[in-house]
Amino acid sequence: MADNFLIEEKIVTLQKSAMENVTVMAGIDRGCSLTKVLFVTAGNSDDTFKLHLALFNNTHFEAGLDYLASKAILQRGEGGKLHVTGVGCDRYRELIQEKLGLELEFIDEFLSQTRGAHWLIKNLPIEELCYPETEADLGQITGRAENPLQANMNQQFQLSSEDVASATPSLPCLFCFIGSAGGVIFLKENGESYLVTSLWMAGKSFLGFGKMLLGTSSYDEIMRLAERGRRGNIDNEGRDLVQTGVDGPYGRMPASLPIFPFGKAVDLELERNKCSKEDLAASMVAAFVTNLINLLSTSAKMTDTRSIFLGGNFFRDPFMRQEMLRQQHFFQMQSLNVHYLITGHTGAVGAMISEPTDAQRYLKFGKPT
Repeated sequence: MADNFLIEEKIVTLQKSAMENVTVMAGIDRGCSLTKVLFVTAGNSDDTFKLHLALFNNTHFEAGLDYLASKAILQRGEGGKLHVTGVGCDRYRELIQEKLGLELEFIDEFLSQTRGAHWLIKNLPIEELCYPETEADLGQITGRAENPLQANMNQQFQLSSEDVASATPSLPCLFCFIGSAGGVIFLKENGESYLVTSLWMAGKSFLGFGKMLLGTSSYDEIMRLAERGRRGNIDNEGRDLVQTGVDGPYGRMPASLPIFPFGKAVDLELERNKCSKEDLAASMVAAFVTNLINLLSTSAKMTDTRSIFLGGNFFRDPFMRQEMLRQQHFFQMQSLNVHYLITGHTGAVGAMISEPTDAQRYLKFGKPT
């Protein structure tokens, strides 16, 4: 019955060595919108385990608990323990204990995210950990912005597109997670983490904008609307702002290049009820992505880091990842070597493998050293 409420389930294979010194074989991260459940079972060979990653809406939280109870091998009763994180696991602590019959150990959310990301990057090959790389689908937009700002950014990194393509994703790296909130973290090889910047206009706000602008807070529905929309009907394009196709003070700007999300709402006094939901959704997605791309480029420059991993269910849909690729292309962000984790379970993974005392060892503050 619980399976009926699954949004998705993924299973990846782990080497047994990855689980050395890990005493708890399951974890839960209940955020502000989604519940991430995971557990470990025996693999197909003596030296492997299987990591099960299940995703539920918070409205079906109890189904997620039933799913874990029915599928995982849990040590119930005296001595049985479960590591959890996220605001919901604190709020519904008694319900979890009642359903699963386990003592709960709450792990700091920031520690869980950073430890989970580091552990996954260290223990899974890139082809299992991340979505396959794809080319940007540019649609009706041709060309890219060519101006001194982008040129200066790429020159300071001294990276060509060929350099980035051949760079192996590795630690140290930047890890950007987008859940209800988000942040960019610098991860070192030894597992130490430094918060570069936080992001409060993230997944929860994205769904809130969807409800206010489009009448839906369903992530999947927003994505389907956005992929049918045309940004140029709502956003300012190059042709609206500068001379295009010529060398000027703002460089070469393709005529159809979207610049300011929702810009035409101001210039043309557009009314929401006269705009299509599809166009509004496309502009909304682009607004969040534009800010994120610039945040990533600034963070990469500050830390002089090539490898960037993006995690969180914000990137679960192919259209969101395509919009990220388009923005990288349009604004010549060749210096960003970005990879998308196939799962938003970094918090649940980090909770499973961590102890509360790990915060002193792994969470660092100040400038990365």
